[in-house]
Amino acid sequence: MNEEATPGGMTAGELRELLDTPADGWPSAGVRCLRADDQVQVWHGSDLVGYTEQSEEFPAMRTYHVVLTQRPDGPWSVAYPAGFLPPDPLWGQYTERLTWLPAGHPHRPPAGLDRAAFHALIARCPAADTADH
Repeated sequence: MNEEATPGGMTAGELRELLDTPADGWPSAGVRCLRADDQVQVWHGSDLVGYTEQSEEFPAMRTYHVVLTQRPDGPWSVAYPAGFLPPDPLWGQYTERLTWLPAGHPHRPPAGLDRAAFHALIARCPAADTADH
């Protein structure tokens, strides 16, 4: 596994030590992971994809939040169950945006993509929001 961090980001080893697997695969999935206080933030270009924070209910675990959209007061997100980390944060954001954002919302991505087609889209537009394509 590549132990290199994306520029300015955490390495796979640092993620494995802090969050365990599958977070150690995130840097090779095209996202940058940064520490911010007690959070680990997951970025794709300038888009905040998700973040982790300590679970209030299960203090030994972290909760991953998928960012659906940014609002002036902060991100609007959906939390996964404590302890669950998505193996592919970008795919997780795509599927959660389809679930929660209504048709016509500016951050709702195009429906009907399978994982391969989605990643092909991301590869063509690496720093862009998939809703723009």
